[in-house]
Order: sequence, then C-alpha cells, then structure tokens
Amino acid sequence: KSLITLGIILLPLFIYHAYKTIVRNQDWKNNYTLAANTLPNAPNNAAINAQYALELNKLIRSGVITNIDSAHALVVKHYKRAIEIYPDFYGPNNDLASHFIFKAQPDSAFPYLLEANRLEPDFWEHHYYLALIYYDRSKYAEAFTFFDKIIQNEKLRSDTTTYPELL
Repeated sequence: KSLITLGIILLPLFIYHAYKTIVRNQDWKNNYTLAANTLPNAPNNAAINAQYALELNKLIRSGVITNIDSAHALVVKHYKRAIEIYPDFYGPNNDLASHFIFKAQPDSAFPYLLEANRLEPDFWEHHYYLALIYYDRSKYAEAFTFFDKIIQNEKLRSDTTTYPELL
C-alpha cells in the first residue's frame, strides 16, 4: 500500500516536470536562445543577465548580428544589470571591461577593470589593461606597479611560451 500511495503522489509530479522539461527544451536551440528565453522569466537573476549579455556579445563578435549598435547597448545593459543585482559577481565585471576594451573605450572599461581586479587580484589580464590605461594617462607610478605585477605573476612565469611578449 505504501508503494502505491507513493506512486500516486509522485506520478503527477513526474508528469508535470516531464512536461516542463519538454517545453523548456524547445527554448534550447543554442545558448543564446536559452538565455534569451529565460530572461523574461527571471529578470532579477544576475546569472541570467550575465549569460544573456555574454551570448549576445559572442554573436556580435562572430558577425551573426548585423544591428551592432543596439546589440552593444543590450550587452552593456545586461552586464550592468547583473552587476547591480550582485556587485561582487566577477564574470560580468570582467566581461564588461573586456567588452569596452575591445570597443577601444578604455575609460569606460576602467572602473570595471578595477572591480574585476579587486575580485580576482591575481589575474594578469587586469594588470595588463590597467597598466596600459594608467600609462596612457601619464600615471607612470601606477602603471609600473601593474606592469610589475605582470612580471611577478607566477602563472606567466611558469608558462613562458603562451605569452612570451608580456614578460
């Protein structure tokens, strides 16, 4: 009797979740469609906002999206929304900084680089871009501090073949 009772209780739950899974799989043509279809249901989720921005940015870089200006605005909007929801979320800070660096907007990248560096202080890329920005601003002491962090970075020092030009 207890197995039958358990089956009666669990069967509707199983059917419901099977249905939800099948419906949800229709959204998953690729990572972008999954994130885009999830976002309306979870607009206050930092991870979904960040994932949507990341996937949209990939489509821009690959040339799939032609309306680049509005897509760039959406990338920035959703990275900023993810950071607003969860300020200590490393990924969106780093990705937004990279987005601005690749768009040749170092002044826009700067605060996100500083925050990404605070959250992951040993990651050499932050040091590299911060050093270049400080150098460009004629703040040589700060630039050399970050250049020195690159030189002292254990990961780069142990792998001299990947980025030999940095050292």
